[in-house]
Amino acid sequence: MAQPQNHLNKGNFDEQLKPGVHGQPLSAAGVAQPLSTSAPLASRDALNHSLETPRVVGQQQDAATRTKQSGGKLLFPFLVSALVALALSAVLARGRFFAAEKEKPVLAHPLETDHQSLKQTLKIVDETARRLRNKLKESSAQVRESFLKLYTPNMLLETFTEEQSKFWCEKYVEVLKSQPIPEEVADEAERQEFALRNLLFTTIFRAAEIRLDHLNKLEELSLGPQIPSASSLDLETILPHATVEDKQDAVSFQQFTRMLERLGVVGVAQEGDSGPKVSSVLADDLANAVAIKVHYDSCNLEVLQEFETFLASAQQAMAEMSEEERRRIENMEMPKLDVPFPLSVLTQAVERTKLRGEAERLSTAEILNWREQWNDVDVSTAAQDVRISQNTMFSVALDAKHSAVEEWGYLENETVLSTHALSAAVFLL
Repeated sequence: MAQPQNHLNKGNFDEQLKPGVHGQPLSAAGVAQPLSTSAPLASRDALNHSLETPRVVGQQQDAATRTKQSGGKLLFPFLVSALVALALSAVLARGRFFAAEKEKPVLAHPLETDHQSLKQTLKIVDETARRLRNKLKESSAQVRESFLKLYTPNMLLETFTEEQSKFWCEKYVEVLKSQPIPEEVADEAERQEFALRNLLFTTIFRAAEIRLDHLNKLEELSLGPQIPSASSLDLETILPHATVEDKQDAVSFQQFTRMLERLGVVGVAQEGDSGPKVSSVLADDLANAVAIKVHYDSCNLEVLQEFETFLASAQQAMAEMSEEERRRIENMEMPKLDVPFPLSVLTQAVERTKLRGEAERLSTAEILNWREQWNDVDVSTAAQDVRISQNTMFSVALDAKHSAVEEWGYLENETVLSTHALSAAVFLL
């Protein structure tokens, strides 16, 4: 097992860096109540999905086992393609750090290293963290609980609480601001490391902000004027059945695409009202499932791009460095912590997330292809397929985060797992 971080056990300041890790945890915020049972959109259960996620600290499970433990979920081609992508990414990531996407290169943040610019990087970290804290405070109890269980070390460490999440946001900023800004006479690599460290934390806080915005959007959609019977991602939920009234209020494919647009799914709306029609219950059910999936896909991509941009900035900075200077950046020192930040682990996690996202993403073409199978049976099947894909996405993402921390070597070190910036970054992917 990896050794714990010694600095966390020394000094008054460092003693503050251990809320509820090995001792009694801080009291968590009140357990969130589920949205009203009449809440229409699948987001109500999407927000709660992680409550059934198995905990895996100190044990290793494959995706199939974990999927079965989550409620007997069916394995589907989505899972196969996602697992293949995960395996391929492990091969592709090994042996290199920063993969450049040939078709569309990721633009790096410019790293200005004069004194004023370095001071500005600290200001941006502080502002981003303040925005995140405000959004956490303004979010509902259920959104905060969902954020905790989907995007923090709580995914693998049940003792990690909402209070700890807030604590680390504040403590990271406090520690960074306590570090002296390198003087103009300092070597360029030292100034670049200072800028990159601040950019890393800005990226982490920004990714957390994106995740919160997404969860708040799902909660907002769940309060819209849809139907209660379409409000579950659980594959064991009884599927909606069309009544005589529903069949009289049938929906064409074109109407369905406009329903999606109202739910925030862009680029699919079509004019007209011709061709076969399906029950409004089934159309609403599919629209809700698609809206949830597309919103998650969009959020995942946005977070991925934040980390890709940071890694591109690190790659750009290292291009002009000596081998020794590159090693410093590749294992960036974290103030007050003994364990450096390994860029290689984050890089592999980002690459795997990218390949997984490409395999999982529900494309506009797939949605438009449903026009050719616009009947009650196929529409009901499509809604179930989307839900399977969504549940698979959660399961495979958990596996990927588990693997990243395990490869890092700190899976069973609760102190490092709950306090390190790499943990914060990986769990947000």
